[in-house]
Amino acid sequence: MSQIRDEVLAANDRYASGFDKGDLPMPPARRFAISLVISYKLLGTREWFVVHHTDCGMETFTDEVMRGLLASSLKTATVDASGWHDSGEGPGSTEGNYIDWLTIKDNAQSVVEDVRRIRNHPLVPAEIPIYGYIYDVRSGRLVEVPGATEAGRGR
Repeated sequence: MSQIRDEVLAANDRYASGFDKGDLPMPPARRFAISLVISYKLLGTREWFVVHHTDCGMETFTDEVMRGLLASSLKTATVDASGWHDSGEGPGSTEGNYIDWLTIKDNAQSVVEDVRRIRNHPLVPAEIPIYGYIYDVRSGRLVEVPGATEAGRGR
C-alpha cells in the first residue's frame, strides 16, 4: 500500500467510527450531485480513487425503464416497491432512446469496469495507481473492491 492510500483508509476508519448517517433517504433529499474530475496534469495528483456507493439510484432502473419514462412525459417520476412510474402527463420525448444511461447492474463489477476503463485510457499515465472502493452509506466505511484495485495497478 502507498502512504496516501494508508492515510485515506485511516481517515475513513476515524470517520466511520462515529458515523450516524446510515439511514438517509433515497433518493437524496437535497436532490443534487457533485461531479469531481481529478487532474493529474494541472493539480499533480499521483493516485486516483474510483468510489461508488451502496443504495445507488443507478441500480434501480434500466435503460429501457428510463427511455419508457421519458417517452411518456418529461415530469419527475415516482418509485415504489413495484418500480418506477411516470407521474405526469405528456408529451414526452423519444430522444432518451439514443442515450446510454450507464445504469448499474452489479456495483462491484461496475467499479472494476470504471477502473479498467480509466487505466486503459491513453491519457492516463501508466504509473498512476487507481483504486476501487464502494462507500457503504449505512456504515460510512470504504469497502475495497479487490478486482478493481488489481485492474488499476500502476505499471
